[in-house]
Amino acid sequence: MFSLLFLSTLAQTAASQTSMVLTTKDSSPDDVMCKDSTIPIVSNIITREDMETVFIIYEDEQDACVNSLIDSISHHTKIQYTQQDALGKQLTSVISELVLKENIDIMRRTLNFVMLCSAQCIQYALATGHEVDVKVGRKSVLRHFSKWIALSSDDTSILVQHQTFDNIVLLSQSKNSTKKELSTLMWAAGGRRWDVLDSGSTISISNITLFPNMAFGLNGRKLLVVSLEWKPYSVKVRDTGNISYTGISDEFMEHLSVRFNFSYQYVEPADGQWGEKMDNGSYTGIVGTLQREEADICSVPYAYNVERAKVMQFTYFMHSGSTTVMYKKSEDANKTWKVLIACFKWEVYIVGGIVLSVVGLMHIFLVRTTPYPSKILEAERKSSLIAGFTMSITAPLAQSSTHSPVFDSGRMLFSFWWLFCLVMAAVYRGNLMAFLTVSRTFVPFRSIEELANQDVYDVGSTAGTYHSLAIQTSNQTVMKKLWKKIEKTRQESPANRDAEHQFQLQRLHEGYYALIETSTLADNIMSDTCSLARMREGFLPSTGGMTFPVYSPLARLFYLELMTVMEAGLERKWYSKWVPSQDSCSDDSIAVGVSALRIQDYYSALAACVVGIGAALLVLLGETYISELLPRTESKRSRDKGPG
Repeated sequence: MFSLLFLSTLAQTAASQTSMVLTTKDSSPDDVMCKDSTIPIVSNIITREDMETVFIIYEDEQDACVNSLIDSISHHTKIQYTQQDALGKQLTSVISELVLKENIDIMRRTLNFVMLCSAQCIQYALATGHEVDVKVGRKSVLRHFSKWIALSSDDTSILVQHQTFDNIVLLSQSKNSTKKELSTLMWAAGGRRWDVLDSGSTISISNITLFPNMAFGLNGRKLLVVSLEWKPYSVKVRDTGNISYTGISDEFMEHLSVRFNFSYQYVEPADGQWGEKMDNGSYTGIVGTLQREEADICSVPYAYNVERAKVMQFTYFMHSGSTTVMYKKSEDANKTWKVLIACFKWEVYIVGGIVLSVVGLMHIFLVRTTPYPSKILEAERKSSLIAGFTMSITAPLAQSSTHSPVFDSGRMLFSFWWLFCLVMAAVYRGNLMAFLTVSRTFVPFRSIEELANQDVYDVGSTAGTYHSLAIQTSNQTVMKKLWKKIEKTRQESPANRDAEHQFQLQRLHEGYYALIETSTLADNIMSDTCSLARMREGFLPSTGGMTFPVYSPLARLFYLELMTVMEAGLERKWYSKWVPSQDSCSDDSIAVGVSALRIQDYYSALAACVVGIGAALLVLLGETYISELLPRTESKRSRDKGPG
């Protein structure tokens, strides 16, 4: 037997860890455990529940009862023996191995306990189990997936008000009576209570549910859910005293809470960050909260990567997408001032000028080398230079010419030149019409390479996000250039998560700022504005899901249900509820459409008209000077000189 001092120490430990209240009746050292059919009842429970492995917790005085139990158990059941002093170490070893397997079925088949000892020993075993569950069982392994059968060796009542384990049955028998009582631990308004399943001189287990809490999911447990705002999945409810979130993630949480019978409370990381790795290997933000097991689950979908998987557990994905770049739309500068020359690229104009010059020179060559001289041809030879270039220029301008080649080679040359000019003029008119009537967004970059190599737009990305970490750790030259631009912008950005987001949106709407975000968040931001566009090309595809502390059995428990939700299309239903349908103005590519003409669309035409009027005035002044003023000046000089 244990010494009085040791028993007192165990009682204090049990009371502090599990808040168990032990009421002692008239106890006796006589063993009431093995009377009548008590041991066979335990054996029948083990067989009925198909327990593959059973840990028997006993005291030295119960060796005979232990042997009797072993003899009555099927040889297919694996028996493990343990005493009080070795219980904590053995449980730690077993549970540490089970959590690595991440298999709930194996946990349920393995974690079966029979306590054949005194009430004090039973309390100690439950208290030790609770301590080990908190330490290595992620507060869930023993709580939800273990079964406990208690058979006290003394006549002591056990009252458990704050015990967290779901599945405990108690078989008791009065000292001076053959009456037995089989009870299971249930929840009550004030905590836990024993619910009597059967009582009498004989106990039948054929028509009763021994562990009813197994059908109640997590048994009303309250989970701490860590979150930050990430629309549309997580939308913070402001102007309230409590931390609260709505959105697609909350739809998932509400569905899971009904399916698995739990409640939840939202919390936020103290630093308000998503989570970045520090030099000592720990993480900040949400990732750090899960790493330290300060929360049970993160409702916001996190994209998987190898570094994150070392410190938190991922479950079935609830979000998939890629990364994109948003920027403020701007009108094409070519439409305002360069519309008359923007119809063709500069190479076309150069080639056209060269061809025009070649045709003019070819005309001069043909006129000079014609072998059939005549009076008309001689006259044409004298003006061949002017006539050749005049006919070359009038053709693309669709103007007639007073000159016409009188020889066959010249006519053949200008026939094909006119055909060339007809085609080019038709293309030019069509392009000019399109430039004037079609509204086209200016695209500053079409790929991630162009974004990295330009210097006009600043580049921003939210700290701690998947794409930010991927760009930061990438070895690609393009990503390294991009990260330098992001680091430069972050020097101006606030450290607080909400303030950083508002800062980025402000810069985005001001213009000349490229914000790298997931396509989902881009849809949400662009749903209520027509001033933004995004890069057509996506990059860094990813899938994300809820996350848990590493090796948390809750991740595996929720896995199949989350897969069912996704396959049933509930996620798309919730997405359409929280993301408004987008107008054509917030398309995910280039906004193109017919628009009414504005005065600024004619700036280039007006500028050409002004230049033409100015040139005509200058020519008029020159002609007036030459034909009118200059002769008068010469005549006056002659008169002033006089005769001789």
